[in-house]
Amino acid sequence: MQALYDNRDKAQRIDLLEQRNKLSEQIIENNRQQTVITWLAIVLGGFVFFTLLLLYRKVKESNRKLQQANVALSEQTKRDPLTGLENRRSMQLTMETRKTKNVATSMGLVLLDIDNFKTINDTAGHDVGDQVLVAVSNTLTLVLREFDLVCRFGGEEFCVLITDTTKE
Repeated sequence: MQALYDNRDKAQRIDLLEQRNKLSEQIIENNRQQTVITWLAIVLGGFVFFTLLLLYRKVKESNRKLQQANVALSEQTKRDPLTGLENRRSMQLTMETRKTKNVATSMGLVLLDIDNFKTINDTAGHDVGDQVLVAVSNTLTLVLREFDLVCRFGGEEFCVLITDTTKE
């Protein structure tokens, strides 16, 4: 009877050891799977971070280029493409700004028109007329002070805003 009892006890111990073995194997497998999942999450997180970093840099670069284009476009809306002088819109903005800021300096406004300009265009051609406009704008820029403003007002007309001057 004792032998039978010992055999059953041994069989139960063997079953218990087998169950512990299976449980240990399952724990080891679970740990492996957790390690794999952790590494996959790290790799995926790194990939997402790297992708977001690249996207951030691209957006930042695009914004910088867009800002430069906006500045260039704003400048183009204020300048005459032929002469490089400021245009009528820019002159008006300057005068409005001075008025808004209550700048207390005296100003004079001079309007210039090239006489018989149509004859130049008709006889010598528009390219020569453009050269005349550029020459006049260069001359005006040279003879005026730095803080005076000359603009191409339209066609062959120029406008000069002279500041800090007296009636004389």
